[in-house]
Amino acid sequence: MAGCGGCGGGAKPVGIRVEIETVLKDDSTENDDSIVRLEGASLSFDSVPAGNTPAVILDVEPGPHLVELELEGYKGEWETIRVEESPAKQTITIALTPLMGIVTVECDPSPAIVSLDGSDTILGETPLLNAKIPAGLHTIRVEYENYQSSELTFEVEPDFVYTKAFELIAKNGTLRIFSVPTGGTYWLNNRKQEETTPVVLDLLPGTYRIGVHAPGYVMKEEVVELTANADESVELTLLEGAVPEAMVLIPAGEFTMGFDEESPDERPARTIMVESYYIDKYEVTNEQYQQVVSSHRFKKGEENLPVTGVSWEQAYAYARDSGKRLPTEIEWEKAARGEDARTWPWGNDFVPEYCSHASGTGARLRDIGSFDLGISPYGCFDMAGNAREWTQSWYEAYPGNEDVKAGYGQVYRVLRGGSYLTGSFDVRTVRRHYERMDLSEPDFGFRCAADVSR
Repeated sequence: MAGCGGCGGGAKPVGIRVEIETVLKDDSTENDDSIVRLEGASLSFDSVPAGNTPAVILDVEPGPHLVELELEGYKGEWETIRVEESPAKQTITIALTPLMGIVTVECDPSPAIVSLDGSDTILGETPLLNAKIPAGLHTIRVEYENYQSSELTFEVEPDFVYTKAFELIAKNGTLRIFSVPTGGTYWLNNRKQEETTPVVLDLLPGTYRIGVHAPGYVMKEEVVELTANADESVELTLLEGAVPEAMVLIPAGEFTMGFDEESPDERPARTIMVESYYIDKYEVTNEQYQQVVSSHRFKKGEENLPVTGVSWEQAYAYARDSGKRLPTEIEWEKAARGEDARTWPWGNDFVPEYCSHASGTGARLRDIGSFDLGISPYGCFDMAGNAREWTQSWYEAYPGNEDVKAGYGQVYRVLRGGSYLTGSFDVRTVRRHYERMDLSEPDFGFRCAADVSR
């Protein structure tokens, strides 16, 4: 080699002019328009540094020559080229192979779109298996309709294999609540809110129970399914009626109380006429109890669990101080059983998924109103399982029951409904439990009742 591009001088070159360029090695390249030309590769020609590509080498003798190329992010190339005797100008193109890592991308939900270093470079859809990515610092972005996109930046090492997993969060939806009349107090998933209707809520996707109450009207509820990024509206038209908020009216009428074929203290079954009354739609919660009994304490996140561990005396005092009372045993059973003598609030076949009980696994207290399919005929929740509920009544024999039990008399008060610690037999609508008024257990709770003014 007599000289290079910067070595002209006054002498006339006698050899061949060789231009060396570098391009990206891509097996899918089919035409010149798609060729990616690379610049800046460090070049040595016959072991002599010759600058960076693209480079011009002057006065090259025909024959074999060694070309060495180095470029960050690419494999080094050592290639023997052959310079022909003619033409006087020749171009040598050498393809450089990028250093690559292998990445598998998983996502929930799928198929999500995966892009690299900006949305214009699409790698494919998840699950994306063994995608080749150039070595270096890169950002993977995953996108799925109606979900928040997610990004991850990491250093890709040559020949390393990576697995990256994403779990996308659904975009919030908008829920608009209207009522007639306007200005009603509303409940969201059985929890009373401070605002009044109309109201616009920004909520995670899910199922929501919406209730609205206004003085002089009957509370009305509706279940709404809010999907990701949706805009839903619900309008509740209330009926006139002086039903207290979060209570239901149990109309006057007859119902069958008791059962002849199980526990002796449930006998005999008989028809009873009951005057109308109100009863709480839900069990009294920790949050509600604390509003009346300021010394009550509970853990964060347990606001909407039934208050438990209370004695009859404590339940009685709360009801009294709230302007209500405890329901009688007769009132409790009618509200739970309805007029068709059902065994459980929802019917005569036990369905484990309809209540919180100990017959299965994971027995625990649940937020009030968690079992939409387990409601009673009058719309009361959790009258099977969750917390046992104190009643006003003494534990006494039913009229016509000639069995003698030591517990009968005015010593013990009745609890109803079973709990998360009892099985399917004990959460029946007719099942009776009893305890001293000053004692309590971890599953003892209650709900209140009230008289209908005449």
